[in-house]
Amino acid sequence: ISSISWELPWVGCDHPWNTERCDGNYNKIHNCTGLLRPEVPQDGPGAKCWKGKWVLPTDGVYDTIKGQTPRRSSEEFFNREVLQVSDSIHDINYINWKLALCLLFSWTVIFVCLQKGIKSTGKVVYFTALFPYVVLIILFIRGFTLPGFEDGIYFY
Repeated sequence: ISSISWELPWVGCDHPWNTERCDGNYNKIHNCTGLLRPEVPQDGPGAKCWKGKWVLPTDGVYDTIKGQTPRRSSEEFFNREVLQVSDSIHDINYINWKLALCLLFSWTVIFVCLQKGIKSTGKVVYFTALFPYVVLIILFIRGFTLPGFEDGIYFY
């Protein structure tokens, strides 16, 4: 349901669930090989690759990133907004109603499918076995119609 919007919620790091470690441009996180700072070589003393640039111990952000690795904005959306993962197992949060209703809907669909008996289950199996392939073909065609699909293919 979150993906049915013009702006996807997991794009960007300006949401309430994002942390300081969020980096919306994750493809540049570990790609500091082409970036050279005149005052520091790539393997300079204490330099770290952070969000696509070299950071020195004298820079202001170095203390906040010490021992941390950047995270994708999509990873933070999934863990902090969708799943609402707590810090420890002893930290019990409230019930996530969106996930609970989704689970209830799933079990209701399964119950309705099995209610008529084994005769109608065969038809459901044909649908559930073939429908994912139809969706994958549609998404494959859609992916090739998007601008910049070559970059995605090259990336993977």
